[in-house]
Amino acid sequence: MSDTTIDLIQRRLDTIESALADAGIRPTFNKPSPKAEIWLTRRQQAERWGVSVRTVERRSKDQKLGLPPEMEINKRWFRALSKIEAWERARVAGSISKSADCE
Repeated sequence: MSDTTIDLIQRRLDTIESALADAGIRPTFNKPSPKAEIWLTRRQQAERWGVSVRTVERRSKDQKLGLPPEMEINKRWFRALSKIEAWERARVAGSISKSADCE
């Protein structure tokens, strides 16, 4: 596009935004889109925690640990990174409160 075309488009957008503002309407097209969820494989989880993939498999079966749920896609298992981070924070908070109780 030429500079004049871009200038014309910018002026039109400015006019539209001004008219919307005068009408008390806030445009929503400038809102950032929500972040896509990141999913980790068992191998990535093992690397994150410094354990073997087999250990992650065993921990996945242990209900007492309360790991976030997994999702199977094409015979591969995944966990949402946001859920893993929340679980890790809860574990750290729990261990801190237990150590404070011992003192």
